[in-house]
Amino acid sequence: MPGSLPGYRGDMDVDPEFPTLSNKRGPPSPLREARKAPRSTQEQQQQPQEQQQQPRVQQQLPQDPLQLPLEPQHPPDTQTKVTFLLRACNGARVFSHPGRVSHALHTSPLGKYIIEGETRSLGNGSALVVALWESVIPKVPILQNVIFTLGDWQVTCRRAERAGALAQYGKVGPLSEEIKDLEEIRSTLRALDGSDIEEVSWIPPRSLPRSTTGRWIRLKVTGSLPSRVCIGQLVFWPQPYLLPILRCPACLKVGHSINTCRSSVRCGRCSGPHPSQGAEVACDRPFRCFQCGGHHGPRSAHCPFNQEAQQLYGRLVQEGMPLPDINSRLRLLPLPKFRPPPPSRPPTMPSPMAASPPRAVHPDVAYSSVCHGNRYTITGPN
Repeated sequence: MPGSLPGYRGDMDVDPEFPTLSNKRGPPSPLREARKAPRSTQEQQQQPQEQQQQPRVQQQLPQDPLQLPLEPQHPPDTQTKVTFLLRACNGARVFSHPGRVSHALHTSPLGKYIIEGETRSLGNGSALVVALWESVIPKVPILQNVIFTLGDWQVTCRRAERAGALAQYGKVGPLSEEIKDLEEIRSTLRALDGSDIEEVSWIPPRSLPRSTTGRWIRLKVTGSLPSRVCIGQLVFWPQPYLLPILRCPACLKVGHSINTCRSSVRCGRCSGPHPSQGAEVACDRPFRCFQCGGHHGPRSAHCPFNQEAQQLYGRLVQEGMPLPDINSRLRLLPLPKFRPPPPSRPPTMPSPMAASPPRAVHPDVAYSSVCHGNRYTITGPN
C-alpha cells in the first residue's frame, strides 16, 4: 500500500526544480520589428564619425572565410606542352595500324611520359604526333636524337615549332667540297652578334641557281638574321634565303605536306593516278600538268599557276607573314581556267599532180621548136 511505505506522503505537493520536458512547441517567436523610420540628416553625418572612432583592433579581426572573395588558383608549376613529329626513315606509312603504334609507344621510353589523348596519326599513317610536358624531356634522351628506333621502325624525330615564333632563314657559303660532316659545322658555327641559331642543314643543289659553286648550308634563326657568322676560323656573311614553296610529294598540290595530305597519289610526269617516285617502271607517258593543262610537269617553272604562286609567296614573305598563314593562302589560290585543246586532225596529204598527156611530135618538126614552145613550121623533104 502506498501509505505503508516509510517517508512517503501521498498527499504532498511536489515543486519540481526543473520544468517537465514536453514535445509541444514553445510560444511563437516575437514578431520582427517594423521598418525603422528614415534617419535624419544629422544622424547620417554622425555615423561615419563613429565608424572612424572604432578601435583598429576590431577592424583587424579575422573575417568569415565564406565571405572572402575567391582568389584565382594557379597550379604550383605551369606546364608547357611540347609536340614532336615522328616519321619513318624510308617514308612508308607505318603508323596506319593503331594496335602496332600503341604497342610500339608503350614499350619505348616514351610510354610513361606521353600525354593521353594527344597522340594522333597524320597523312594516312605517314607521320605520328606525340605530346609531352617540357619538364620530362630531359628524362627521355632519345628525343635529342634525330633518328632513333621505335618498335620495329627507324623514325626521324623533329620538335614542332612554337606558336607565334617567326623564323628567318639564311644561306651561308660557298663551302669546300671536302666538308661533308654537318655535325662538325654545327660544333664550330656561331653568330658574331650573339644571335641564337636554331637549325643548320644542307641546301640541295637543285634548290640553288645553276651558276652557284661549292656547297651551301641553311640557317634557321628566331628573330633577325645575323650579320656575320664564323665556322672555325672562316667568317661568312649570311644571305637571305627564300624557302621553296611547300608542295606535297604525293598529290603535288601546294600549301601542305604529306603529313596532312588526304588526296590520292599523282604522277609527277603525266598527272595520272599512280606514283612517280619509287616505281619499278618509270612513267613514259607524255607530260601533262593538272594545274593548267599544259604539256609540262606539275613542278615546271613555266606553269602559269606555279609562277603566280611564287609571286604571291615572295610578296607575303616580304610582308613578314608567318609560314603557316602563307601556306593557308596558297591552298586557297584558284587554278587557272583552261580549255582542253581540240583533237588534232590527221594532216592532209597533197593530191598527186595528174600527168600531162603525151604530145605527139611530127617527124618533120625541129626539136628546138618543141622545147621552147615556139611556132614551128613543117618543112618538107629536101
